[in-house]
Amino acid sequence: MRYKTTTLDTFVTLQRGFDLPAQNRIPGEIPIIAANGPVGFHNQAKVNAEGIVLGRSGSVGNPQFITEPFWPLNTTLFVKDFHGNSPTFVYYVLKTIDFKSFDAGGTVPTLNRNHLTQIEVPLVDLALQESIGGVLRNLDAKIATNIALSKTLEDIAQTIFKSWFI
Repeated sequence: MRYKTTTLDTFVTLQRGFDLPAQNRIPGEIPIIAANGPVGFHNQAKVNAEGIVLGRSGSVGNPQFITEPFWPLNTTLFVKDFHGNSPTFVYYVLKTIDFKSFDAGGTVPTLNRNHLTQIEVPLVDLALQESIGGVLRNLDAKIATNIALSKTLEDIAQTIFKSWFI
C-alpha cells in the first residue's frame, strides 16, 4: 500500500530556539533544552505545551519529545506548529529522517531549517497517526523497561559474583 506524502514545511513549522545565556537564567522548574538534551532549569517557558526539539547546532537532528513546558535554546529547532498532526506521530516521523545529511556547518555541525523544507514525510489521517504513535510509544516504553531490567539483573549478577569470588 502506497501512502501519500507531503513536505516537511507543510507537515510542521520549525522555529529556531531562543537565546538564554547562563548569566540570564533564573532558577525555576522549566527545563532548558539544548541540542543534546536538558541543560538546566529556568523560571519561564518559551513553549507552554508538549513539543519536539531537534539539535540545530553542535549536535544535529536527534529529536527529543518534551512533555512539559520548556525553553528551547538557540542550539535547537523546535516544532512551533503541528498543523493538526499528532505530536507523537510527528516525533516518530522526525526520528526517521537523517538530519546529519543536511549539515550546513563547517567546523560545527549545523542545520538550516530552510534546507529541510522539501523533505518528504508521510501524510496519513489523524486517527491513523494517533494509532501509529501510540503503538510506537508503547514499544519504546517496553524497550526502556527491558533495558532497566537488564541493568538491574546485571548489577545483581555482579554482586553475586563478587560475593562468591572476592
